[in-house]
Amino acid sequence: MTFISTPLCVEQLKKAGFVELEFARQKLGYERRRILMVTDAIASMLSAPSPPFPRTTAAMSFDTFKAGYLVSVGRSEDGAPDFKLLEDLDEVWTFAVRKPKDFQARLLGRFVHKDVFVGTRFYLRSDLGAKSNYHRMASEVAEHWDGETGGIRPLRSDSNSDYLGHVMRDLDNG
Repeated sequence: MTFISTPLCVEQLKKAGFVELEFARQKLGYERRRILMVTDAIASMLSAPSPPFPRTTAAMSFDTFKAGYLVSVGRSEDGAPDFKLLEDLDEVWTFAVRKPKDFQARLLGRFVHKDVFVGTRFYLRSDLGAKSNYHRMASEVAEHWDGETGGIRPLRSDSNSDYLGHVMRDLDNG
């Protein structure tokens, strides 16, 4: 069994009302290698008996991340990474749920520690619409961050490997 220490920021986030998402598929023997925190509202929506999106598909993406399995990360407009740093926003990332293709979703948030992602907004991709609207809605992450998290500082780096460890494909560095 692998031990992962829990950064202090996770406990601070829990005190601020955030919830650590557990594995949806516990029976498969996953071990937690990364941490995914979300607001209570997002956690409730994801666990609702009949959500307006394919909950099972989103859970598979989230479980893959938490288990430390392969995720892709990028900053450029090219490609379709699982995690993308959004342009012209202060450390706002999107975690893309890309399947099924006709019902994609985005979890918007920030990294607070290596392998610790905090999602504060969750949208169906179709609701985000054009780039200008997507940008406006994503900017809410930075605007409301201090009030929602109690002032926890987001992780800042020029290297994608400072955000994600374990199995990761950096689309910016081949």
